[in-house]
Amino acid sequence: MTPRPIWIDTDPGFDDLVTLALTAHHRSSLPLIGVSVVAGNAPLERTLRNALVVAETFEITAPIYAGCARPLVRPGVSAENVLGVGAFGTVGAKLPEPLQMASDGHGALRLLEAARQMPG
Repeated sequence: MTPRPIWIDTDPGFDDLVTLALTAHHRSSLPLIGVSVVAGNAPLERTLRNALVVAETFEITAPIYAGCARPLVRPGVSAENVLGVGAFGTVGAKLPEPLQMASDGHGALRLLEAARQMPG
């Protein structure tokens, strides 16, 4: 199988944790070139933290960028009432603080740059 580079745009709750973990497991066939993180399942500061923790846990080396903190055309709605605070469904358990920081730049702009560098 020819490797197909991918970019993941996400709002990491536990569902996206699985997506990132599977991508890390299949890195030879799905090389991850970047991750942009937005608000959704939780506010941006929590989803970005989630992405950084997952990246460290699964040794994901692709750059991770913060994206939009709210939807562009409607009010933001969090899923923390269903998924728990931080959207990882943890009750009492605490995830470690991430050691790495988000990469510089806005996620949407970095995604556009990557797409321009890889036509098709």
